Amino acid sequence: MVRAYFIIDDGSLPRDICTPLPVISVKASTCKANKVDGVGAKLGLFGRRVGAPQILWASKGMALPLASKCYAQAQPATDRAMRERIRERLAEYREEAHERIGSAVAMTKSKFAGANTLTSTMCQLAINEDNKTGFAGFMDRSIAFIRHVAPGQYADELRDGANKMKQEVMGNWIASEVFSDSDFKVKLDEALDKIIKRKVEDFEFEYVEGKDMNATTNNTVNIINSEISNTVLQIIQSGRDAISKETAQKLEQLVNSDEVKGLPEQTRLEVLDQVSDLIKELKGPTDTGKVHRGLKRLAGFIKSVASNSVAEAVAQIAVAYATAKGLIG
Repeated sequence: MVRAYFIIDDGSLPRDICTPLPVISVKASTCKANKVDGVGAKLGLFGRRVGAPQILWASKGMALPLASKCYAQAQPATDRAMRERIRERLAEYREEAHERIGSAVAMTKSKFAGANTLTSTMCQLAINEDNKTGFAGFMDRSIAFIRHVAPGQYADELRDGANKMKQEVMGNWIASEVFSDSDFKVKLDEALDKIIKRKVEDFEFEYVEGKDMNATTNNTVNIINSEISNTVLQIIQSGRDAISKETAQKLEQLVNSDEVKGLPEQTRLEVLDQVSDLIKELKGPTDTGKVHRGLKRLAGFIKSVASNSVAEAVAQIAVAYATAKGLIG
């Protein structure tokens, strides 16, 4: 049986728990001269009141005056590199998500301004939906990346990235005075918190929507979704006209909706295939007649497999596109 002492870094823990307690095993090496040997060392704490084991992070050269003996396990360099890699990628995703949200909100404001209803309740609700959709998309991309590079790990990085994104989203729209009613700000704040909680929990529980799909189908869905997201981003960042950008974003929202995600495997794949073809056509060079026909065909297909409300939403996208392009009067 090995005996170990509690390590208190700043005196914040009760002094009466500094009694040596038996532990089953201790990894790695003994700290020399009561100092941490190495950068980012991880120190094990053992005891009744703190729990076993707990973790205390310390920096190189940190003095441990209350520990006559301690045990340290250095954080692997590969782990530090992976955490940094994940943080960098999530920062990139945040930037891209802000661009998507900004474009979506600009389109929404332009649409309502044209109808002289820029300060209306409907406009505020639409802007909140733009923000929630973009935020959820950021989290989905982040989760997919972390699961790919390190399955079942780094939930803290996901949570931190989501909270940073939320702070930036709220800060951007408060600064731009987009909220004419503070109630909408409160609702958006609560909605983003709910998205973070649900998606982080799903990540920690390793729950994936559509997990009942076979591996091949699930992989195909992920690939098509990724292609759609990347192409929509290219359209938004390009010089394409406003209606093409708006149509592309609405189609992306469609494939990410709960109703489409809940369709049977092959039916969902058919919807994704049709949307993917439309998105590619919108990227250009564009045959406007082909896009319009594709939208009507998609609306008809969805009507046969999903709710009328979803089919009607796609039909409205088709009408808006055809009207903007002069295909109908």
